[in-house]
Amino acid sequence: MLGDVPLIEYFRKINVGVAGTAMPAFVDQLDDFDRWSVAMYAAHLRYPSGAIERGTALLAACGPCGLEVGDLPRTADVPDDSLVTVLSQAVGRRFDAADAVAVAAYARVAPAREYLGGDRALRALRTVERAKSLATKAVTAARDGDHEAARRLALDAYLAFEGIESTVRARDAQRARRVEEAFAALRPTLGGETDAAARDRALEMVVRALDESVVPLVERTSAVALVGQSFVILFREGLEAILIVGALVAFLARAGVSERTRDIGLGVAAAGVASLLTAGALVTVFRAAPAYRELLEGATMLAAAAMLFWVSYWLVSKIELRKWQGFVRTQMSRALKSQRAWALAGVAFLAVYREGFETVLFYAALVASADGSASALGAIVSGMLAGAIVLAGVYAAMQRWGVRLPLKPFFAVTSALLYLMAFRFAGQGIAELQEAGVIDATPLAWVPSVPALGIFPTFQTLAGQFVLAVAMFGALSWVFWLEPRLAMARSVRR
Repeated sequence: MLGDVPLIEYFRKINVGVAGTAMPAFVDQLDDFDRWSVAMYAAHLRYPSGAIERGTALLAACGPCGLEVGDLPRTADVPDDSLVTVLSQAVGRRFDAADAVAVAAYARVAPAREYLGGDRALRALRTVERAKSLATKAVTAARDGDHEAARRLALDAYLAFEGIESTVRARDAQRARRVEEAFAALRPTLGGETDAAARDRALEMVVRALDESVVPLVERTSAVALVGQSFVILFREGLEAILIVGALVAFLARAGVSERTRDIGLGVAAAGVASLLTAGALVTVFRAAPAYRELLEGATMLAAAAMLFWVSYWLVSKIELRKWQGFVRTQMSRALKSQRAWALAGVAFLAVYREGFETVLFYAALVASADGSASALGAIVSGMLAGAIVLAGVYAAMQRWGVRLPLKPFFAVTSALLYLMAFRFAGQGIAELQEAGVIDATPLAWVPSVPALGIFPTFQTLAGQFVLAVAMFGALSWVFWLEPRLAMARSVRR
């Protein structure tokens, strides 16, 4: 049995097989990468369900913990209890038996998560640590008189940083430039004619610049902001679905065909199932292609930005009660005239599934914009729960006491909030595609980095957000100025 044994033992068993059993040797059937992948998968099966997530939550506030256990060559031959001891010292507390199992589970999957892109912050931190280590070795070599080795190590240090340079540049070009300048200042000090004090100052500049460069990659979105955005998404989408379904049912009652309310219910139920299937499909795609994580997240956020813009425009265009009532009346009249049983169900399905699809897409973008930590996901779930509770209260008030929502303020406020989210997702989506190498990053030194608003100092991100701002200005001009004047002109001609 392979219980509390190092990961290397799993790897060895996979290599040579187990005599007297059906398990063959895989050394000639799988390459090294696949054998290590199987070993890590098999090792994690010994932990109880939920242990990895619990361990991740326990160590969420421990910055160096991922660095301590994420280095596979260092930890593959270390047993679980030793890993727990290392993490206990890093956190500054002792773990009870249950927490120790959870922490060990986290330690075993940390290398795989980092390598597969599941923890980009950890990967960035390790890259910076490697660059700092090589730069320090370069200075040591220069101090010992080996100037050729010093220059080579300094070059290796900068090449190590280049692994995340494009990502840093997409988030904050000034930080990337400071790293370049620091290395440029370090290289001349590695010759024999430079005094040790100047060399040490140059190394200090490199270390400081490297530490600052990784800040935009590891900083987390505010939990309060995530809760608020999550609440707005579910509340707005859910409330619009309630309003639409309520309007459809009320229209049937006024038309004297209340018996066909069942068709509306069937359409709503089908839309709910379709929304869940859509969410499952999106999760499957993300899990099946971890190597394209930045590309998928960028595309999702841009799609969400486009959808958010359209929804905010749609809400603004229906801000007048008569327009809203006209929209519902038109859709239902067409369905009733068709005399087909599925027509009403189809109207309800399309109306509610649109809300469901938007909700899935918006939450996918929100999760992608967060750091993927348990605390971030917890904040998003908290916002969802709060939105669901408030929605239930609003629905009960509407059904029991006939409370009427002020549609004009509702549409106006939610439109503004949705547009702000679209603005943020547009900037972050383009930044993700820049990290994936799909879009170039042209730095603009005079622009500050404001991740909370999706503002990054590159021409491409600002250009995308500028287009969105112009489109919103055009939409508002059409709804509140051009369209009313055109309608007035048509009525005068009549």
